[in-house]
Amino acid sequence: MPIVGSVLGALKRKKVRLQLSISMLFMILILPVLALIMFYSYRENSRNLISLANVQIERARDDSIAVATNLLEPISGTLRIIAEIAASNPAYFRTEPSRDLLYQALISADQIDAIYTSFEDGYHRVVTRMDANRRRSDRRIPSSVNWHSSYIDAFSGAPVRQRHRTFFEAWPTPILQYDDATDVDIRSLQHYQAAKRTRTFAIADPLVNPDTRSPVISVGYPIIVDNKVIGVACANITFDILARYLATQKTSSTAQHSLWTISAKSLHTLIRRLAYGRWKASSYLPPCRIWRTRPPLWQDRHALPPERIV
Repeated sequence: MPIVGSVLGALKRKKVRLQLSISMLFMILILPVLALIMFYSYRENSRNLISLANVQIERARDDSIAVATNLLEPISGTLRIIAEIAASNPAYFRTEPSRDLLYQALISADQIDAIYTSFEDGYHRVVTRMDANRRRSDRRIPSSVNWHSSYIDAFSGAPVRQRHRTFFEAWPTPILQYDDATDVDIRSLQHYQAAKRTRTFAIADPLVNPDTRSPVISVGYPIIVDNKVIGVACANITFDILARYLATQKTSSTAQHSLWTISAKSLHTLIRRLAYGRWKASSYLPPCRIWRTRPPLWQDRHALPPERIV
């Protein structure tokens, strides 16, 4: 019996060794295959995720380009027409009938808050929408006012000139008129200087409008006569109007927040990149130059720049 027990014990030990050998062989053969499968799966999943992310980024970029293009093309086209009219008859915008043309130009694009022509001699004529911010800026302005037109006299040797203001509840019937002294010099503004310098459509950094204490984006198109810039046709876009415009441009039910982010923080960067052709989108926008002299001021609504804006 002891001999039989010894034999059985030896057989059991050999069986255990065989099972261990088989297990080790299985691990040696299978684990590298499993590792290879996991690596291949990880690489393919990463490649697919990156490809999907790139598609989404490209789509978002294209949507952003479309938004910026739809925003700027009507404005640049309108300003180009105004500039050509002013070039053909510079005296026209020094007459009251010209405000009707500016009014029609203003309502041609919902994103325009103000449109104006300014000349090298300081003469300036503007037509603007009247929102709550503008009404609150002057207690004399009735709450029923919806439109505003004004002109500033040309320089005559004195820095202070007269700003002749007219207010409308329904265009073209005025309900209030008054004059104010002003030292505004539109020629010193970024978009005026940029349009004059580059002789093409120009976009300025957002600045704070001292009348409304709200940020605006100003654009300009030069008025050229006999190869000389005699003035600039300009427009302002407020961020309130921009937000309403972007709300109509969202591409999905969740896009409103992201588009507002573009309007408040990134739209000017987007426009600048388009203008410089970093996204090879020259076919989307008219020729454009950027005039940048200071950081954007939309972060501080009370940090008024030294310039004045209509």
